[in-house]
Amino acid sequence: MNAAASLLVQKGAEFSLARDGVLRNFDKAQTAALETMIRKAAAMVGALDKADAGADPDGLALARPAGGTPLHAMIWPLPSASVHPEFGVPNGSLMLMMFDPAQAQRTPVQWLRRQFGLSPSETRLTEAIVNGVPLAEAAERFGIQLSSARTRLKIIQAKTGCHRQVDLVRLAMSMPAIRSE
Repeated sequence: MNAAASLLVQKGAEFSLARDGVLRNFDKAQTAALETMIRKAAAMVGALDKADAGADPDGLALARPAGGTPLHAMIWPLPSASVHPEFGVPNGSLMLMMFDPAQAQRTPVQWLRRQFGLSPSETRLTEAIVNGVPLAEAAERFGIQLSSARTRLKIIQAKTGCHRQVDLVRLAMSMPAIRSE
């Protein structure tokens, strides 16, 4: 989990980790949607290249018990150590990214921009992705077609050497935090 997800689980108002290790939401329907998203990502664990996996990771907007801006959740499969021992993690591992739009924080994408020569529009898309915004929502937010956002993401991945969105997030998150919560 990223820091935002860990904090939400720790607070326990919106999410909790059951004794069996299952992530639960305060709403049963949203818990079911979250479980479906987790199963879909788990089925992709062995694939390093998302094109090999047959589907993009899903994003999910999750309502809050008190109302307000929904949380955004994304789950990515991590490479399996049995398939990719050079940089894999134990089988069945997933990365949960939560983003609270009300608590948006700047990520170190300006360093990525300078290091990898990202254009301003590529930098904005990178920041959205790193903050857990689904690609379709980012495209809508920036007023571009989803196909343009996908093309821009492929350019970003080529420039940074990241093969998947999760690798881009991992790269950005490996930078020192600009502001701690």
